[in-house]
Amino acid sequence: MLSQIWKSLASIRLSFWLLGVNAVLMMVNSHCAEHEALVYQRLNTTPIWQWLGEVRGTHLVIFLSVSLLIVGLALLAVNTAACSLERLKVLLGRPTGSEKDWKSRLVSWAPTLMHLLFFLILAGHMSTFSLGSWTLHRLRQGDSLNLAGTQYQIEAIEGVPFEDEGPLLGKLKYHQLSISQNNTRQVISELHPLRLKNGNWLLFIPPKGTAKGPGQQIVDCSGETRDLRPVLMSRDTEILLKEVNDPGLGLITCAFGLILLLMGVYYALLWTKKENGQTILR
Repeated sequence: MLSQIWKSLASIRLSFWLLGVNAVLMMVNSHCAEHEALVYQRLNTTPIWQWLGEVRGTHLVIFLSVSLLIVGLALLAVNTAACSLERLKVLLGRPTGSEKDWKSRLVSWAPTLMHLLFFLILAGHMSTFSLGSWTLHRLRQGDSLNLAGTQYQIEAIEGVPFEDEGPLLGKLKYHQLSISQNNTRQVISELHPLRLKNGNWLLFIPPKGTAKGPGQQIVDCSGETRDLRPVLMSRDTEILLKEVNDPGLGLITCAFGLILLLMGVYYALLWTKKENGQTILR
């Protein structure tokens, strides 16, 4: 019975079914997010298990759809691991040495290694959603902030306009915030967060204007949209800094980078491998 269960878990057919089911569940959650954006917005700054506890009593459909998606992704991870282990048994049983050159062995091993790295990506995402923390700091110009034992002074906030000729000339390009630490000035913009000594990230959330009428303010699941027009700022403008602890970021980045590297090497070797003087793709 255990052997039959293992064969079922390592089935490629199960992989296709799980991919299809998870795709449908993602579509359901996407549809729910369009109508309940503020509910899903909390998921960006709340551990997923705490968030599920909050929505279980108020939004049962969302609770069930997200819970089923987690179960589906967990089963996909188990299926991926089982398929990879079965493939490893086959690879380890193949002859080595002069019978197979290193390029052929790499081509044989690359897909299995990519599957194992995909498993690490899933683990990294679950680590982020389970153990991550998000702290919002509300400050004014001139205030000081202690982060990871380092004192930062909030200096100035400004909007950077487009300078190239064209229809966007003079329009707001992005906001940036100047902070100083031990007489060292650093700039945080919307796309360039600051890495703290404890490994956390400090993100700058740009100021928002006030909607002029119904339908003019867009609300999305991030809750961090900004106005296309520059926002008037003064010394009393509230500055929002988000401190993010993302324990899965390093794992996701490394695994995804290795997958891209393996894919590049894999296809390069396939295209350049020659048989009887002809380039072939196996």
